[in-house]
Amino acid sequence: ALARQALAPVTRRLRLGDALAETVAALELAAAEADVVVSAGGTGAGKCDRLAQALAVCGGEKVLRGVRMRPGGSLIVARFGRRWYVGLPGRPGAVLVGWRLFVRPLLEALAGDGGAFDEECLRAKVDRALAGAAGSIALRSATVTVANGALAAVLPAPRGSECAVGRSQANALLRLEAGAAVRAGEAVTFYPLPWKWTA
Repeated sequence: ALARQALAPVTRRLRLGDALAETVAALELAAAEADVVVSAGGTGAGKCDRLAQALAVCGGEKVLRGVRMRPGGSLIVARFGRRWYVGLPGRPGAVLVGWRLFVRPLLEALAGDGGAFDEECLRAKVDRALAGAAGSIALRSATVTVANGALAAVLPAPRGSECAVGRSQANALLRLEAGAAVRAGEAVTFYPLPWKWTA
């Protein structure tokens, strides 16, 4: 659905197990057919996470392995010549963050948008106090609207970082710097979700 919204045609969908040979074969097939290959799951360091090893076997050139953000810190970006691969962690929240911050700008850049990764900084006032994660940027789902002529962010009721209800209602991702302490009414940077953004 995210690919369709970004006007990126999907050439193939595959579901894989944990076997290394199966992962290698799928990567080779996908990289031969598509300009951008996106996967979800298998990017961590567990014994069943095979993507990093499979990329090495396939000759993929790693561009990025892991970022200091939550969720989505185990993201992988690699290249096969002129073709790109982005491995997103498997949790839904991490997929959303990785798609918005890495996959969608990459698709826009490949389509000719030279400023796809240089977004204008938007800020909104939060409705509650927030704390950033130690050592990592934290991305939080929120609904941003215009209130009294200013942008205001409302966060869903705390139900855990992977709350599906909160994500489904959100139209933005708030960015909290590592170790930040934000008071209610203060402004923070946010990334609009283009497929839901109407403010």
